[in-house]
Amino acid sequence: MRSGEYQIDRFTLARISVNEYVRQFWWYIAIVPLFGLAAVIFGFGPLRVIGVTAMLWPLTIPGRAALTTGKAAKLFRAGTYATWDASAIYFHAVNGGGMKLEWTAVRSVVETGGFLVFRTRRLGFVPIPLTALTENQVELLKSRCVATDS
Repeated sequence: MRSGEYQIDRFTLARISVNEYVRQFWWYIAIVPLFGLAAVIFGFGPLRVIGVTAMLWPLTIPGRAALTTGKAAKLFRAGTYATWDASAIYFHAVNGGGMKLEWTAVRSVVETGGFLVFRTRRLGFVPIPLTALTENQVELLKSRCVATDS
């Protein structure tokens, strides 16, 4: 089967990355600034500086997301389409190149923010816009992931 051709700009890919990161590590994002607040209130000298840094740390997440999605952005920005079979889903760049994602590497598939997001076992993700897929294809891809997890 084959998806329609699509493009994902770098900003959108970074936004999806931030959403995935926050969804997975929300507890860490909450604890670090709380530690920082305690260090600012109760600490002295260098501990206060560390506390301020810890409080500001969550603000760095969007920038780090933009940096870490740079390689994937090249693939998705150029124009991409996906094909899949029983063993893997393949992402083909219109200008050549691409990548392969084996079903065994997929942890889950979710619809979020207008995308079908394949969450991988290595804490990564690969999105496909829902506009590039039919409803039947979306259901097929979701069921394929469930079948792999069994």
